[in-house]
Amino acid sequence: MVGRIESGRNTVMISRDHVARIFRHLEENQAQRFYDHVSDQVEWTVMGTHPLAGTYCSKQEFLERVSRSLGTRLEDDRAMKVSHVHVDGTTAIVEMNLNAATRSGEPFYNTYCWVTEFDRHGKIAVVRAYLDSVAIERLMREGGGTPAAPGDKSSTNDNNHLGEATP
Repeated sequence: MVGRIESGRNTVMISRDHVARIFRHLEENQAQRFYDHVSDQVEWTVMGTHPLAGTYCSKQEFLERVSRSLGTRLEDDRAMKVSHVHVDGTTAIVEMNLNAATRSGEPFYNTYCWVTEFDRHGKIAVVRAYLDSVAIERLMREGGGTPAAPGDKSSTNDNNHLGEATP
């Protein structure tokens, strides 16, 4: 299925193949290339009851507060595995799995479902990320490191749970 986004005289096509190409960067542990397809003003909501749950109002805020916090707890060699992609109009639903190791060597597994909406420029503008809150809570509590506090920019670790990326 293909969705169209009208942008003046331009029409952006959102297809399953387009979405799969974007998310393939996460499978190849190339997070920066994935984030190149995310709007700087993305509204990213991480669902759940764990310490990282909440709504982040920019790509920079998401990377600084969520990705960096997870990156301090997970080994760098990790990649998502996309299991399903569904596109309806300008909305894509992507299911993924992560098999990784914590910095202490313990296995970490999580399943994700991201409901994404694309803007008129073909970039991801909205994300609603569903995941296993218990696994994240356990990782945050026992995985080592300290989660970034709201507004805390003191951490220098630029790693995130999907690889390395800069805002």
